[in-house]
Amino acid sequence: MPHVRPHRRLPTEDPAFDPERRRALRRLGALAAGALVAAGGATAAAQEQMQHGHQHGAGGAGHAMGMAPAEGATPPPPGAATGRPDAHAIPWADGRCAFCNMTLATPPAAPQGTGFRERTYAQWAFDGEARHFESIGCALGWAYAHGVVDGEGAALYVAAYDQAGPPSHAQLLAAAGATFLWAERLPASMMAKVGAFARQADAAAFVAPRSAQLGRRRYLDLALLADLAPLPIANLVPLLQRQLG
Repeated sequence: MPHVRPHRRLPTEDPAFDPERRRALRRLGALAAGALVAAGGATAAAQEQMQHGHQHGAGGAGHAMGMAPAEGATPPPPGAATGRPDAHAIPWADGRCAFCNMTLATPPAAPQGTGFRERTYAQWAFDGEARHFESIGCALGWAYAHGVVDGEGAALYVAAYDQAGPPSHAQLLAAAGATFLWAERLPASMMAKVGAFARQADAAAFVAPRSAQLGRRRYLDLALLADLAPLPIANLVPLLQRQLG
């Protein structure tokens, strides 16, 4: 049974530090942030704009924040397993993101063009099952909400941003060894601004002819991204509210 570790305990010298209290405060913070959003006087038109399809030009594949999460969106129960399971087959035809419920594949009518979401696909693999995501930001937000950690009975796999066409599961990169490019204007689903590359040299080769277009940029690794999670993405507060219950 896949192992899902509770949120990592941050280093502290405070003897009164209580990780369970920190987890409860995180939940309350997400709920309070959601209440502030609602108190801001969101109109029906604003609520409609929050739908992913409207905000990202998803060609009707978006979904309203009030809808139930996709079936099987929660992680497997804790177990004693360790290590990194292999990647699983990707349901490109009908799969949806376990965090935001958008389709994994870019709809034919999407203005971003073919392959937009496929370039930022990510997967959390467990023994015998997997959770699929249409952006790296979604995958890390989901892991943050559920305490899933790479190498502890789970493994994060990501598509190479510079690969042509949708990858098969055998072509996915192990996130633990990948280089992640954050760029100010990187075209990425959910506005996550993060793409994965097999090596930093590959990321640099991608950036070189697009330097002015991409704006400010940084190279990151999975450990740093996990420490920074949840990453800023579209509709982050409502999505975390839903995942945290």
